[in-house]
Amino acid sequence: MASNRRRARQDEMNLLALVKQEDVFRSLKTDLTESGCSSSTMIGLLAGGIGLLLVLAFFSRQNKRQAAPKAVNHEGKLLKEIFKNIPLKPAEHKQLRLLASAYNAHKSQDDASRPAIDNPLVMLLCPSLFARSIQVKPPKIDKKLVAGMALKMGLVQRPTPKNQG
Repeated sequence: MASNRRRARQDEMNLLALVKQEDVFRSLKTDLTESGCSSSTMIGLLAGGIGLLLVLAFFSRQNKRQAAPKAVNHEGKLLKEIFKNIPLKPAEHKQLRLLASAYNAHKSQDDASRPAIDNPLVMLLCPSLFARSIQVKPPKIDKKLVAGMALKMGLVQRPTPKNQG
């Protein structure tokens, strides 16, 4: 049985060796010309197939783009996105920026070992830094607004009125 398979394979190989490449191309050419296909229709079909593939690739790429959110690599845009999600008023944000710039100006004059505040959100994450920046006493600060922020952060307690009796 195995010898029959080998013999069949050898016969196929001998048949393939007898058929020349020129014969195959000649056969294809005669088949195409007999069926009525001209070169212009073949080019049209090929162009249509390529166009269809391009359209499908474009739509598959669009679907992939919509699935992933766009990365925010700009510091200002990132801050804007964060401030949208934090319950912080624009005036409070401005006061945080003023405190940070005053702290940095005072730090450069006073002590070079303290790190500079690059981002005003750092003061929300580090209440001790917020307290130190208040101690600098910047001139353009709204004391009432900053006191409210300190109350929200738990740095100070609301004074209780004394009972007058």
